[in-house]
Amino acid sequence: MEAYGLERLTLRLWLQVDQLRFLLRLRRIEYLTNCRPWRVLSLFLLEMLNHSLAVRLGFTIPKNTFGPGLCIVHRGTVVVNPGVRVGAGWRLHVCTILGDYNGTPYT
Repeated sequence: MEAYGLERLTLRLWLQVDQLRFLLRLRRIEYLTNCRPWRVLSLFLLEMLNHSLAVRLGFTIPKNTFGPGLCIVHRGTVVVNPGVRVGAGWRLHVCTILGDYNGTPYT
C-alpha cells in the first residue's frame, strides 16, 4: 500500500485498479503458501482468480520472487523468471522482463 502512496484501501480502489488487486492477491497467496499450507482449497481458488487476472493484465509473476514494496504501475507485459529473487521497493513498468543468465539471477 505504501508503494502506491495509499494510507488505506477503499472498495473503489479495489474495484478500479486491477494491478493493485493482482498484487494484493499475490501477497495473500504467498502468505497462504508460506504460513498456512494446509488451507489448500482457499489457496487453489485464489491462485485461479489471480491467474485469470494475470492473463488479462499481461503479467507473469511467480510467487515468492519480490520483497516488500512492489509497485506495478501499468497494465502490460511483465515477465519474471521463477529463479529471480528481488529485494524491497521495486517499481515495475510495461515491457519489463527479469530473467537469469547461466543460473545467475539479475536483481
